[in-house]
Amino acid sequence: MWKILIVDDQRNMRSAITMMLRGGDYQIEHASDGDMACKRIGSENFDLVITDLKMTPTDGMDVLRFTKSEVPLTEVIVMTAYGT
Repeated sequence: MWKILIVDDQRNMRSAITMMLRGGDYQIEHASDGDMACKRIGSENFDLVITDLKMTPTDGMDVLRFTKSEVPLTEVIVMTAYGT
């Protein structure tokens, strides 16, 4: 079973992603901001991190950099709703 961390500052986006992954053999966890995500990544094992790009003060690129420095084998998907 894969353990996935979904990171987004908008609850509805975390819920939507969770619903899309429903039915798979996944354990889904959530973090409401980048700081919380980095704390969890530093203390728990995740197979995949799906993070929003635009968050403050710790954004998705910070989450990506932290994850790759702490657990390089964990895959990271950075997403955004912004066209720019």
